[in-house]
Amino acid sequence: MRHDSSRTAVRKLSSPKYRPLTVTLASSDWLQIQAEAARQGIPMTALCRQWLRPSLNELGERSEKLA
Repeated sequence: MRHDSSRTAVRKLSSPKYRPLTVTLASSDWLQIQAEAARQGIPMTALCRQWLRPSLNELGERSEKLA
């Protein structure tokens, strides 16, 4: 049985509060995000979280209404 240490590392670093998400982008889009994150002085992950937050809040509100 093959042992994948990268998966193990992700599991150890992940907490129940956070889960990783992988998104495939065109290189040009990735570079634009990288440049904007650098301009703001924040990690790319933080920038993407900021951009996703309004949509995630809306999804949560819709889910609450359906429950």
